[in-house]
Amino acid sequence: MPSNEIGEFLRSELKCSIVEFNEDMRRHTSFRIGGKADVFVSPGSIDEMALVIKKAKELQIPIRALGNGSNLLVSDNGIKSIVLDCKSAANGIVFNNDRVNVSAGCILKTFCENAAEHELSGVEQAVGIPGTIGGALVMNAGANGYNIGNIVENVTVMDMNGDTFKIKKGELSFEYRHSSLKEAGYIILEAELALKKGNKNSLLRLMREELETRERKFPLNYPNAGSIFKRPKEGYPGQWVEMAGCKGMRIGDAEVSTKHANFIINKGSAKAGDVADLISQVKDIVAKKFSVNLEKEVIYWGM
Repeated sequence: MPSNEIGEFLRSELKCSIVEFNEDMRRHTSFRIGGKADVFVSPGSIDEMALVIKKAKELQIPIRALGNGSNLLVSDNGIKSIVLDCKSAANGIVFNNDRVNVSAGCILKTFCENAAEHELSGVEQAVGIPGTIGGALVMNAGANGYNIGNIVENVTVMDMNGDTFKIKKGELSFEYRHSSLKEAGYIILEAELALKKGNKNSLLRLMREELETRERKFPLNYPNAGSIFKRPKEGYPGQWVEMAGCKGMRIGDAEVSTKHANFIINKGSAKAGDVADLISQVKDIVAKKFSVNLEKEVIYWGM
């Protein structure tokens, strides 16, 4: 990476953004794992985000867009690219009756609570998902049969030329833990979502119950990246992992949770390699014992 040239550009051209060099990615992932990013930019505006993307393209430097880092495993060797922290430039919510324009950087829990305060239903089941709207759209995040793609009307994105445009509902496709937005490699800026009228107190109660259920079921007291494996055609990943005898398996400080077998937790100083090796071993054991192919849900960077 031509660090001198990009460094000089970022220092001189970005007036309202925060730029860090050799930034520790452990600070930006829910796993608390990862090496250093060569360049870490928190854009202060959409315009400055576009400036970074255009300069990176000119210098042939790869860009990686970061949301809340809650479904991410970053290599111990770090990231040889510019990491864009998308939470900083876009995190607003605008309500217009039952339609809501929400920025990609908005945390899902915050959005769900705001929707309930406006007596709008349709996202309450997502309250416990630890991510941003942008990340949720890319992965079509969901819980208990709910998927965020079902309520999307349109999405505003930025491409790798720094150009911004809107994609309508009919041009998008959402599948289980996947969307056409992921394939396209766009940076999500904003989404218009279609909600429906609801009762504020009922919605708040449902969300409180959902959060309490997640706290009982999942090992939230340890750093983790949420569900490790996607749901296969039959059964649930946690059940297959547990039946295979993998619950409690450990490599270094990475452990298959004894509370919920579809979680791998960081018991202290786990390395990305420990987690990746543990995922691979669990997959192999389940495949050999039950002929079930578990597909990882967590995203790898630099691995």
